[in-house]
Amino acid sequence: MKKLLTHSLSDNRIAVLGSLCIFLSAIEYLFPKPLPFMRLGLANLPLLLALEILDVPSFFILVALKVVGQAMVNGSLASYVFIFSLCGSTASAVIMLLFYKTLKDRITFVGISVAGSLASNIVQILLSIVFIFGEASWKILPAFLFVGILSGFFMGLFAQYFSQKSIWWQSFSGKTGIDKNNSLSILENEDSLDFKDAEKGSAKRVDYIGRIISPQLRFLIAIIIIPAFLYIKVPLAKAFVILIFFIITYLSGRKIRFLSYFILVLFVTVFNLFVPAGKVLLSIYSFRITSGALESGVIKGMTLVGLMLISFFSVAKDLRLPGRFGRLLSKTFLYLEKLFEYKGKLNPGNPVGSLDFMLVKVFSEDVAVFGNYSDKEKKFNLSPKLSSMFYFVAISITVWGIFFFQELFDFIS
Repeated sequence: MKKLLTHSLSDNRIAVLGSLCIFLSAIEYLFPKPLPFMRLGLANLPLLLALEILDVPSFFILVALKVVGQAMVNGSLASYVFIFSLCGSTASAVIMLLFYKTLKDRITFVGISVAGSLASNIVQILLSIVFIFGEASWKILPAFLFVGILSGFFMGLFAQYFSQKSIWWQSFSGKTGIDKNNSLSILENEDSLDFKDAEKGSAKRVDYIGRIISPQLRFLIAIIIIPAFLYIKVPLAKAFVILIFFIITYLSGRKIRFLSYFILVLFVTVFNLFVPAGKVLLSIYSFRITSGALESGVIKGMTLVGLMLISFFSVAKDLRLPGRFGRLLSKTFLYLEKLFEYKGKLNPGNPVGSLDFMLVKVFSEDVAVFGNYSDKEKKFNLSPKLSSMFYFVAISITVWGIFFFQELFDFIS
């Protein structure tokens, strides 16, 4: 019984921290980025704090929840973004854990955060060399590392201050008991935390695909069609498949940002031009635009857009996975729903105080500390209805059919 209670306590702690990771990631997404690769790293705050209270296996489960949860919320679970995030977060977690265990008494959250940020950025640069920009990635390495050091430094400072001042964290980590009234002492004015929800009054998009196909079956469709899509190399064929993805994404209730996709393709194409290949199409001083580099860049850019669209239509927030991880993910999203209910309490002018106040409000003792908040968990279900199977087969056959037609045409020619 004691072992079961301890296990439940650990799961609740992991789920609460996981929901905070995803929540902060969603908040960060709202900030404008002067550079595509610039990130504040807000989602790393719970990871830094978790070093104090979680054992090694639980810490890496939290990392997995962070990566998968973020991908499910922003629709990148089936895209290249997920691979980059998974590898970067894992590298960062390993380095942070190593620094914390070996230099615990001689290093602060600042040093741990900077080390983790650099590890993540280096891994992602290596991945971009292999999968996206090629050798041109070395050109953005200095800027990328500088951003990593800067964001890691400020995130470390924030984590250090939050861990010392947060009433909620003192209770959650077991250092003190929780007192909701004391949390107000770090706020100059509680009323200043109230402001209009930015999303209030916005039209809610209808997920027509979700009415027909279960989240699990949608995810299975993505797994099946991604290999075929990756190997479609003819630009027109790729464009036709992406057009289908655009339609399905729109029917999934997702907002389509055409300008963002265009900029992404342009960005990837330009970087690929730095590695010339094939016939020279245009020369600008010593810079040559070659046919091979141009086609490769366009194809890579279109592939990235296609993978993002696949994720958008195939990944829903209520996707449930089997096993302990699936249950933890369900619990994480239940906590996340509570956090989003209070997101209007965040005040950029007082980030530590307002975040602490919100966490105290959301996670009272019976929830955040050893609570049971998982009654609403959903079971893993593929719901093999006739209508679902029709769309499942139609989408799969279309993408794989275009791939086989391409291979047949290449074989004949």
